[in-house]
Amino acid sequence: MPTNWPFGGRFLAIAGCVTLLCMVFLLTPSSRLETRPSKFWHSDDSLQSEAKQISPSPVAESHPLHTPQPNHPKCGVTKVTMLYGGHKDPIFEHAVASHRRHSERWGCGFVELKYDVAPRKLYSKHYILLSTMIQELAKPEDQRQKWLMWIDADSILINPGLSPEIFLPPDHIKDVYALMTADHNGLNDGVFFLRVDPISLDLLTHTAAYPIAHPDDDVGFHGEQAAMARVISSLETQAGTDFSGIAWLPRPWFNTYQFAQGFEGEPGHMMVHFAGVGPTRNPKMQAWLDELSQNQAKWEIEFEQTFYKDAVAKYWEEFSVNKTAHIGGHDSNPHK
Repeated sequence: MPTNWPFGGRFLAIAGCVTLLCMVFLLTPSSRLETRPSKFWHSDDSLQSEAKQISPSPVAESHPLHTPQPNHPKCGVTKVTMLYGGHKDPIFEHAVASHRRHSERWGCGFVELKYDVAPRKLYSKHYILLSTMIQELAKPEDQRQKWLMWIDADSILINPGLSPEIFLPPDHIKDVYALMTADHNGLNDGVFFLRVDPISLDLLTHTAAYPIAHPDDDVGFHGEQAAMARVISSLETQAGTDFSGIAWLPRPWFNTYQFAQGFEGEPGHMMVHFAGVGPTRNPKMQAWLDELSQNQAKWEIEFEQTFYKDAVAKYWEEFSVNKTAHIGGHDSNPHK
């Protein structure tokens, strides 16, 4: 795991400022947060009404964080997501609600950011993760959640019979702090896990600070993903033949894509992610919501009856023997 981060003093100073800003956001009284303008919500009253009906757990819309407590505090994972602006429509509300219900079923935490808090596109993801991470690290160690799981709002939970904890490393593997996946383009940060740990806090801080420290670096449309990829690449380069603390899991396990030609998974997979399907995303999401409302039993399969039972155990067994075999992003077959 990294002890020295691969960037200079100026970068570290900016990263420190980013962390401080996240702490201010975390500690800001809700009465101040309530004064944020409502332009991030649709003005159409009928749409607002429909979206409210979708949510199984109504909350005050004026607060940017929705953090329901677990029904049964037995899950060491808190799911984190964000939904605001033009994406806040009934389809995406339904998608987020699927993850919320999943968290409630398994006694996991759930955090939803409801307003944009960053001027740069999509970097609010890392700010809310930073804020949540700081909140957990500020607790006594025996009261913290163990992991945060980021989920993009364009993903739908399709198998609620699986706990999000099934992917986590066994207790004896303590030097893994991030579970990542990649596709043919490299890192995909639509779904990933971070251990509640100061090292994870540093990773998030460096990622959030990247566009400030490198203003002339063109990271493209998905800037926050490219920034995280470059930070991770630097860490792995610095680590060399040593293990960086980042484990790359087969992407289709928990970041299963819906492609234009069809779903790459099968009944039993945990979720479907609509990455890169362009203007067909909303119709495909609606088709999945309809399918699940009519045929949920087809997709809900208990862990013991899925390929995960053997595949995940085998992965971590092999990982224990040769950690360096899992350096670098790769798009793996879930059944290997």
